[in-house]
Amino acid sequence: MIELWDTFNNTLINRSRTIQTAVIKQMKHINKVKKANGQNSYVTYSFKYANGISVCPDLVIETKMNIFNEN
Repeated sequence: MIELWDTFNNTLINRSRTIQTAVIKQMKHINKVKKANGQNSYVTYSFKYANGISVCPDLVIETKMNIFNEN
């Protein structure tokens, strides 16, 4: 289980079974934030396993690259 956290507001956004689903949820969330608050809005995120250990940032970047290459 992967948890997507908004570290700016210390809020749990989503729990997903895979890192790919969590990354897609992050991209959808930031699009909603930018639509509501303006294009220059930003949020800092953290991906963590259910036991609290952070997901390796390289895995998140690799997953994002794979998602963009699929489309």
